[in-house]
Amino acid sequence: MAIIKLSTERITSMEVDQNNLYVASGKKIYVCNKADFQCHQVIDVREKGVQLTIDSNHIYCTGSYHFYVYDKFSYQLLYKCRYGQDISSDLRRPINDKKYVYFPIRNGALVVVCKNDFNNARILRKHNGTIWGMDDDEQFLYTGSVDKTVMVWEKDSFKVVKVLQGHKKNVQRVRVSNQYIISAATDLSILVWDKTSRELVVRLSKAHKRAINGLVFWQSYLLTSSQAERKAIVWQVETWQKVKELELAIDEGGGVVIDNNTAYLALKDQCLIQTCQVAELFTSQH
Repeated sequence: MAIIKLSTERITSMEVDQNNLYVASGKKIYVCNKADFQCHQVIDVREKGVQLTIDSNHIYCTGSYHFYVYDKFSYQLLYKCRYGQDISSDLRRPINDKKYVYFPIRNGALVVVCKNDFNNARILRKHNGTIWGMDDDEQFLYTGSVDKTVMVWEKDSFKVVKVLQGHKKNVQRVRVSNQYIISAATDLSILVWDKTSRELVVRLSKAHKRAINGLVFWQSYLLTSSQAERKAIVWQVETWQKVKELELAIDEGGGVVIDNNTAYLALKDQCLIQTCQVAELFTSQH
């Protein structure tokens, strides 16, 4: 186990590649070597609320109001564009695939930026409230919103092909596996949808005592976490029985990142990253 302390501010997102760990905290992005966890580069974005995603060549990040693209090797700023104007239109965490970068704007908008031309972007408005959770696969994008719904978007057309309903309050997180769509909300429930039929198959009511803002798949397990409750729960997929509970205040921003056999946990109270073996996190009893 290792402890990585980079900043006195909370960790808002993390990503890993073959060599590095990328950490967004405050107004900065920290690039650390995975071999020794030493920070060898700091990118000062100079804007609050930095959150990031990466691909093989670029670091994409959102601040409160701007979208940024950095070269992954020179760390030079390649592109900057303003999308948000004030607190009612600030930007949320981005994700990316082979063609696009996606990020929400508060109050329901979804921005889709083309990787081949960063000026080629569209703003989609289907949700009736801020998108808090996103995930994707090869064909579809999945978004969860404060309007209590999960929307399934076809990537080729950017049309909503299905609206999943069942939550009573804000949807905080969405994750997909080969078989399931999982959504978690401030109504304390976790809903499990069959990915093919998109029918609701399991409802885990009162899964946590406070808002659920973390979902992580690993093999046949699902880890859910509540920052406010300071608790994480590991569930056995298929039976949906609890495997164990962990007293961990996992940050709703940084969350948990799985990298081969290593898990990186962003801890809210200490504003640091703790590493452990993935199998230990999901299966070993404490």
